Amino acid sequence: MKIQSKDQFIIWSMALYFGWILSFPYYGAVLQAFAYRIDLYLVYLTPAFLFFHALGYLTGGLFLKKIARWRQLMLGSLILTLTTIAIMWFLPYERWPIALALIGFLSSFYVLGWSCLFSAYTSSEKIRLIAHFVIRANLIVMLIISLSFFLTARAMFVAATVPLIAAWIYFIIARPETVFALPPRLKTKRVFPGVNLLIICLFIIAVKITAGLMFSVIHVSYPVMAEHRLLQTYYNFIPYLLTFFGILLFIRKIKLDSMAFAGVLLLGLAFISFALLKNTIPGFIVTITIIEIAFALFSVWIWVLLGDLSFIYSAPYRF
Repeated sequence: MKIQSKDQFIIWSMALYFGWILSFPYYGAVLQAFAYRIDLYLVYLTPAFLFFHALGYLTGGLFLKKIARWRQLMLGSLILTLTTIAIMWFLPYERWPIALALIGFLSSFYVLGWSCLFSAYTSSEKIRLIAHFVIRANLIVMLIISLSFFLTARAMFVAATVPLIAAWIYFIIARPETVFALPPRLKTKRVFPGVNLLIICLFIIAVKITAGLMFSVIHVSYPVMAEHRLLQTYYNFIPYLLTFFGILLFIRKIKLDSMAFAGVLLLGLAFISFALLKNTIPGFIVTITIIEIAFALFSVWIWVLLGDLSFIYSAPYRF
């Protein structure tokens, strides 16, 4: 299926953004490089980013109303985030948590603006777009990780900022306002599904907390992998990306609800494989494979569900 210019914008604008966020503020290779080399603790940095990133979404959901301002949100977020990163370069390290908190808040509005465009696609189109941008974003992350073996921490800081600068340049060159015609606001009398959305959020939170705790525990439970650094570093990308390639290949046969069920089922199976196979290389490969496939399926389900509800209720900021 040929990718149109507006689809390219959806894919690359988010791929570059996610490539940056996963390489830098979200426990990325950059923060790890600084943590190892200057005794800068990650415990103060990524949580500061995440808390204020979530606060940015909450603020947008409460106060933003006009969907037509998606362009100003995305461009303004990019410029302010890049400005804060530039200032961060000159700050003493003990001030970095404050800078990352500000970056977290500002960067959330980029996704909020992007959501106005993403929500207008059909469910199958959303799945296809997600697969494309996630694959590209993770390839960027793998490249940044590879550079971390050779570059200094400061050079890593610059390298990880390149995707965000590229997103800004691409935004200007692509001129998305010329190819996107937002659908008219749906004249619906449906009441915003507060109770149902709360149930969905609680379900997502429960699964994400379980998966996150399990993944963080499992990854440090394989001392046998200490002698296989490259395998331990890169292997988790392989099943994750292959899952998205499989989604693209069989997209017409995929049912959205099945993704959620399969994702939860696989997370349960990962517990079993971890307990049975224990601290072995095959155990690492099997368990990480199951976890990463589950992450991929469950993530697609979340993105598409929220995107579909955003369109139905004409409320992408709130969702």
